[in-house]
Amino acid sequence: WENPTKPPAPATLPSFELDDQKQLEQWQRVVLEKPDQHWVLKPCLGGASKGIQIRKGQEALDAQASFGRHSVAQQYLEKPYLGFGGRKFHLRLYLLVTRWAPLGAYLYDDGLVFRSAHEHRPHEQRREARDAFSSISQEVEALPLADLWNVLDSAGHGTNTSLEVWGRIKEALRNLLTAGTQEMFGTFDNVKVGRSFSCFDLLGADVLLDEGLRPSVMEFNIGPNMWVDDHGAKHKETLFKVKNPMVQQVVEWAALSTRTREPSLKDMEHIEGSTLLHFSRLI
Repeated sequence: WENPTKPPAPATLPSFELDDQKQLEQWQRVVLEKPDQHWVLKPCLGGASKGIQIRKGQEALDAQASFGRHSVAQQYLEKPYLGFGGRKFHLRLYLLVTRWAPLGAYLYDDGLVFRSAHEHRPHEQRREARDAFSSISQEVEALPLADLWNVLDSAGHGTNTSLEVWGRIKEALRNLLTAGTQEMFGTFDNVKVGRSFSCFDLLGADVLLDEGLRPSVMEFNIGPNMWVDDHGAKHKETLFKVKNPMVQQVVEWAALSTRTREPSLKDMEHIEGSTLLHFSRLI
């Protein structure tokens, strides 16, 4: 167990776009250099963990050959935090990008924990349904984020309190939205702030915690599931309590924003601050 004296730097899991020849060749070299490292191979447009495979070494290289375009290879986290019931889990968080020029982003203060129904045994063979999941199923349950925070705050992990871990997560997401998006898409400096239309994104952010409670952002989902009754009565109440107030605030923000013609930056920030009451501003 690690108990750092200061918050460790957030990270993202090493990932490679397999339809990019340069990245594909780089990943193939890494696989050959580290044959015992597991990789999560997934189609970008699969959704709900469809098509995901966990492989290592030559098996990973062989599996990749069967994937179509728009797929990625992401390093599998071998040592996850297991202090939450001894099972693998990840956080599903919700990120509202209210504007891209100038960039404005808010993280919803609540979220979900997707946790495997099976105890994690590191030395067993990896299975996709048990070790690489992104939605509720017969083998995956949804829990309130508060349940995880209560465990961390009662376990006596020193600096690894819920507030400390939440701060690391926010830093990781902030870094991805600033340096990460500029690296991929460039800047939005040439977009006129006072234009007559605007775009926003509500993203689902999947975050893993390693054994030292350091966050790794697995992916952003451009169309996170907003249904609350598609996984049976068992999960309906939990999903409703998280998603309903979030959607209400997003709708209120959007309605007020569209009523304001050619808003200034000050106008936009005022609208965001007055409507997104259960969101934390990242940027």
